[in-house]
Amino acid sequence: MTDKPTPGAGDVEIELDGETVTLKPTLEACQTISRAGGGLYGQGTLTDRIARADFDAMAAVIRAGLGLTGNAVKGLDGQIYRTGLVSLIGPLTRFVMIVGNGGRPRPDNADDEDKSGNERGAGAE
Repeated sequence: MTDKPTPGAGDVEIELDGETVTLKPTLEACQTISRAGGGLYGQGTLTDRIARADFDAMAAVIRAGLGLTGNAVKGLDGQIYRTGLVSLIGPLTRFVMIVGNGGRPRPDNADDEDKSGNERGAGAE
């Protein structure tokens, strides 16, 4: 049996409009992300849409990671826009991968990413 996730080990910090926030990989986040995009990985899913800088996909993942619902999401779209979509692609993709791994980062995660958060092999030389 796999180890239980260490609390906080899969958290991903992102900056939204100058404010650091923490996305939490929870069961609820996994269910929300999976249901919103027809699964976690593959063509047409939120992960695919994040790679294409799809604003709505990014907002859905951030909402799920922050556990925001109802009026709590007020202003989030503006924060995402002011932050810029390109800077969120790497961290949001990493977050979805962690969610899909039961809230645990991959043990080799540090070796697979360069300093910009992009996975090696995805356009890196």
